[in-house]
Amino acid sequence: MKELKRWYVNDFDYSKGDPKLMERYKVKDLGTEIIDGKECKKYSAEFGGSPIQTWVWNNVMIKTITQMGGKDFVIEAVKIQDGAVDSKIFDLPVDVTFKEL
Repeated sequence: MKELKRWYVNDFDYSKGDPKLMERYKVKDLGTEIIDGKECKKYSAEFGGSPIQTWVWNNVMIKTITQMGGKDFVIEAVKIQDGAVDSKIFDLPVDVTFKEL
């Protein structure tokens, strides 16, 4: 059985990237593609000589394919839940304190 991991927001907005970085990493806008009913922006890039394709919906990485060593490494969301989140999950435990350094 597959182990499910938590999925985190990709806060990099490719459409607003620094032009020099976009050129350096050969970022290209490949249009849109529907994944699990969600209209995703599709991008390609190259990091360290490895080609990457990424699908993003609402700044959430839905799928990425990285080619390394002649093989494709795929990370793909298996379930997308869109809706409200209980704000209590963001409450800090009562014993957490902060110190200014």
